[in-house]
Amino acid sequence: MMVVHSIFIHWTDLFKGAQAFFGIPQVVGLPSAIAAAAFAIVVARLFKDSAAGLQLRASAESLLAARAFGVNVFRLRLIAWIVGALMCAAGGMLYAFFMGTINARAFHFELVMTTLAMLILGGMRTVSGAVFGCTVLALLLEAIRSIESGVSIAGIELPQLLGLSGLAMGAIIVLGMTFRPRGIFVRLELDELLRRLPGRAKRASSKEGQRA
Repeated sequence: MMVVHSIFIHWTDLFKGAQAFFGIPQVVGLPSAIAAAAFAIVVARLFKDSAAGLQLRASAESLLAARAFGVNVFRLRLIAWIVGALMCAAGGMLYAFFMGTINARAFHFELVMTTLAMLILGGMRTVSGAVFGCTVLALLLEAIRSIESGVSIAGIELPQLLGLSGLAMGAIIVLGMTFRPRGIFVRLELDELLRRLPGRAKRASSKEGQRA
């Protein structure tokens, strides 16, 4: 990331350097962005539950065991990398056509740390965890940014608290790694957890009946 970012900033003959690139038509609105995000979530979930996704998760747990069972780890990881790169490219295009301008400085440490914090909060092994972490942290950061610029509470004017969003993001990473190192959604997706709730309720009621 450091190398690519430095190339974008300093290779002014090919890129615009630190200057923003203006004039991109703003043809993407919020409904289109939400629809594209929903499509990406569905694709990610289908890929995870596919045979290739199952073999990839097995290789993540034990690389040698997966290879011993005949899993072509290199080919599957290459496929996953290409699918992920296509999703990232589509997200970048949507961002450019939504904002109307792009700047290399916007894609540096702050964006990387935000993405890591989202994954740590929600969970790195589930699609539901990624969606949950992204939603919660995005709403939280927007609320904190409104406080950073100064806010009035019960007639009391609070001063500007610049850097509060960075402190909050760091606190989320530290607390998440301490108390929930595997995230909120560890292994099961949200729909899988919801399907298990009736079964747990039945088992709990049967146990209570046996005790009675």
